Amino acid sequence: MISDQKVFDFSKKIFGHNSKFPILPVDMKKPFYHVYFPYWMYFLLTFLVSTLTWGYLAASPLLLAIIFEKSENYYLATPFIIGYIILFILGNLERYFYVRIIAAVKNDLNYSAYKFFMISDPINHISRNTGSLITKIQRAVTVIEDVSSTVVFEIVPTLAQIIVVAVTLFSFDKSIGLISTIMLVGIILITIFSYTYSVKVYIPQMIKSENKLAGVSVEYLQQIYLVRSAFAMPESLGRLKKMSSKFAEVLATAWTGLELAKVLPKLLFILSLWWVFESIIDLVVLEEISSTVGLALVATYLSTFSLVVNVGRRIEKLISGVVKARDLFDYAKTFGDSTFPTN
Repeated sequence: MISDQKVFDFSKKIFGHNSKFPILPVDMKKPFYHVYFPYWMYFLLTFLVSTLTWGYLAASPLLLAIIFEKSENYYLATPFIIGYIILFILGNLERYFYVRIIAAVKNDLNYSAYKFFMISDPINHISRNTGSLITKIQRAVTVIEDVSSTVVFEIVPTLAQIIVVAVTLFSFDKSIGLISTIMLVGIILITIFSYTYSVKVYIPQMIKSENKLAGVSVEYLQQIYLVRSAFAMPESLGRLKKMSSKFAEVLATAWTGLELAKVLPKLLFILSLWWVFESIIDLVVLEEISSTVGLALVATYLSTFSLVVNVGRRIEKLISGVVKARDLFDYAKTFGDSTFPTN
């Protein structure tokens, strides 16, 4: 039987990942987003493919309605399916390159961050704040992927669908298209505002509490080998337990606050859907559009529900990621010049 290791090694070779990833230096004194710049062409490709894919998905209900409304339109079914096949192929190619580039970006940042703090004149050499520093680096390396993924695979699809919905409704009735677009944009702005405010209030508290807990945890583990630490063990565990409980309180409070930011957008979208539904029924009654097209238009508008009401969560994820990444780079700016040899 073939071992798991052999399967993995074969996969790495067949996927083209068996060669070493070159490490590009990251300037820790510059803004965090500079880490993406060497790979901008690949991110642009991912952006374009994601936009086309989600735009096509948003337009699918109306395209299907046009195909099935009249028998002479049945021939369009083949080009419709071919469109999905093309997007499927492009999507898989885009995912392949995206995964490879994200792995390279994380590798660049991880190496550059540890190298920077090893050869600089670090504050933690005196303060023994190693745990907090390790947490900052690990968190930044993790969220650097979250930031790009949120933009490419969550923010871009939302914008693509809203544009398609606006153009689709506007092409059948200018008033419905204009008003529905204004409503969607308004809901999104309200959602962004509420989440931005929530992130501003809660995320820094989460980071602060997490840094404190990580700092104490790592320092206690590092001091276990000391004989004198055994006498202080009950006191250390008591303090660690207290800080862990405090972190849980902060985490629960933050998550609850962020969840409450979804309530108003959901209510507003339901009200907007009610108006769009009634307006399209009027068009059907007046025989300006068929019932099939009317159903497709409602389905097209309804398809934006998850994206619109959750855009706040996506914005929160994006802003939270930016804040966490900046936490490391801002910390790096407090360090002096290199005092240790790099060779």
